[in-house]
Amino acid sequence: MLLFLMSVFFLPTAIALAGRHTSLAKIALLNLLLAPSVIGWLFVLYLALSAPRVDTPTTAPTHRPKAGAPNSLDAIALSKATGVPFGVAYWMK
Repeated sequence: MLLFLMSVFFLPTAIALAGRHTSLAKIALLNLLLAPSVIGWLFVLYLALSAPRVDTPTTAPTHRPKAGAPNSLDAIALSKATGVPFGVAYWMK
């Protein structure tokens, strides 16, 4: 019974830890200080569920080659037009 009560008491901290919360230390401290009151525990639970998380970027990089930089399609076309091998034609452009 005591283990169950302790797990419920630290539930906001566990949620913040599992969700990689950016303010994990603040939530853990507030959980210790405010959780003895039901309203404080609900507030800390709200913080653990609603604040920003550490995410990995999901967008593709926006790197584009510089204008005028040789690319492989230009080198293939140049190779076919001049008869120069592909690797040499790539650096000729």
